[in-house]
Amino acid sequence: MRAALLSSMVVSAWLWAPLSTGAQPSAPNSPGDTIIVTGQTHAPEAIEKFVQSYAAPSLYLGKIARWKTAICPTVTGLNLDDATPIIQRIMAVATTVGAPVTADSSCTGNIEIMFTDTPQKLLDDVRNQQPYLIGYSRSPEQARRLATVTHPIQAWYATQWEDNNGRTHPDDAADHCGGINFKDASNGSASCAASASNMGIRTGANGLRSEFFNILIVVNTDQNQGAVQASALADYLAMLALAQTQSFETCQALPSITNLVSPNCDPGTKSTSLTDTDLAFLRGVYKGRPDKVLSQQLSDIAREMAKGRVAE
Repeated sequence: MRAALLSSMVVSAWLWAPLSTGAQPSAPNSPGDTIIVTGQTHAPEAIEKFVQSYAAPSLYLGKIARWKTAICPTVTGLNLDDATPIIQRIMAVATTVGAPVTADSSCTGNIEIMFTDTPQKLLDDVRNQQPYLIGYSRSPEQARRLATVTHPIQAWYATQWEDNNGRTHPDDAADHCGGINFKDASNGSASCAASASNMGIRTGANGLRSEFFNILIVVNTDQNQGAVQASALADYLAMLALAQTQSFETCQALPSITNLVSPNCDPGTKSTSLTDTDLAFLRGVYKGRPDKVLSQQLSDIAREMAKGRVAE
C-alpha cells in the first residue's frame, strides 16, 4: 500500500548533468565488501562542531536514532540502470559502518529515495495520505513546516522508540501521557508511573532507544545543481539514509560529502565521495550505545571520529 502510493507520485526524470554511471572505484559492488579509508586526525573543536551541526536527535525521544531493522533502499523516478548503483552503494556503506542490511531482494522498502520535478506536491500528498512518513510532530503547524520542501535534496525521518523490554512503540504525541519525558518516568502522575513501569522504563537514565522506521529522501530534479556524478550523489544519499540530520545545506568546515550541494562552501571542504570524517561519523552512530542520553551519544560519535581511522 505504502510503496504503491509513493510510486504513483513520482515522475521519471533526471535533469542534473552529467549523470555518469561509469566505474566507481571507491564504491564496493556488493554489501559484503569493505570500504577501507586511512583517515587523518582533526582538531577536537572541529570534530565537535561537525557533530553538533550535522547530527540531529529524533524529535520525539530526543536521541540519536539509527537503524535496528535491516535497511531496504528503493529508488523511484530513475531507470533501473541509474537506480541500481545508488542502492548498491548505500548497502555497501551500511555494511562498512555497522548498520544492518538484508540480502532479501524482495524486502519492503524503508529507505525511499524519490526523484521528482514536483517535490512539494509529492510531500503534500504524503502528508495528506501517509503523514507518519513525514516524521513526528507536536502540532499541525509543526507538521506543516516539516512537510515543506526547502532544499534540492531533503530527507524526512520517521522514528519509533524501543523500551527496556525490547518492545517498539511509534513516536506518537497522543500516547504515553501526552508526550514523552522519561528523565522522570513518573511525570508527576500515578497513571503515567504505572504505564512507564509496564513498559520497563527506568526513572532517571531511562535506557530508551530511538530507531528509524522509515526514511524518505526527495531529490528535486527541477533544480539544476551543476555537474554531479552518480557516484557522488550515491554517497550523499547514503549519508542521509544512515543518520538523521536537518543540515541539508550547511557548510561543514571539515572535508565532507555533506557539502556536495551546499552553496558557497570552501572548495577545499567539498568532496565527491564519502570522506574519512563522514565514515567515522556514521561508524560512531552505530558503534555507540543507543540507550545513552543525547550528550553521551554525541560524545561517543566525536570520540570515534577523533581516532582518525575508520576501517581496518
